[in-house]
Amino acid sequence: MKLTFVFITLALFHTALFAQNDSLTKEPNNSIEIYDVVAVYKETTDGRGRKRQYTSELKGEILKYDETTGLITFQGKDGRIYSFRSGDYKYFQYNKEFISKKKKSTVLNPRKNSGYALSAGLSAGFLNIPTGFKIDENYVGGTTAGFEIPICLKATIGKYINKNSLVGLTAEYSLFGSESNYFNAGARYQYLYNPDKNASFYFPVELKFSHYKADYYSYQYNDTLFTDNG
Repeated sequence: MKLTFVFITLALFHTALFAQNDSLTKEPNNSIEIYDVVAVYKETTDGRGRKRQYTSELKGEILKYDETTGLITFQGKDGRIYSFRSGDYKYFQYNKEFISKKKKSTVLNPRKNSGYALSAGLSAGFLNIPTGFKIDENYVGGTTAGFEIPICLKATIGKYINKNSLVGLTAEYSLFGSESNYFNAGARYQYLYNPDKNASFYFPVELKFSHYKADYYSYQYNDTLFTDNG
């Protein structure tokens, strides 16, 4: 039952702390570039040592084409000037379109410095629990202390005072462990470093009330009955 509650809660309240308010305008992912191209002949050697001929398109600008001789004066994208005879290339083409994908750029909106923030998730901690048990002549065995590592569902709500400070409430409830029950609730202050950056480290201070109850602590008593006479 607890696990079902966890998954439903996380689905509904997936991390909202420091979330961006405004969505980004989507831009086209592709752009069109136009170049003159010349498909020049090139040679390569395969793994068996045989020479293979192929063509490779050079992008740039055709500066001059002589229809009589087939001589092409060509300037590549790198600015170099080439001169190709008719036997050096297979074909050429003016104003060929090439579709290129734009690199995705992430634009971050300014970090929040006002309003409310809500977050929910999982947390883990360590509890050292003294039981108050003391060995005496009647109780000869028992647990004097124990420890727990609770995995809790944690939820916080806060209000920004400014870019550096967030105040609010926090609560945790343990999800695992059938023999114990643990929860806490309290106030929270959060100091945020690097107020001019969107991503930031923060230092939290919390003052909480905690409740812990366990059913598995036990003690062993002595079967011998002691009286005042020994």
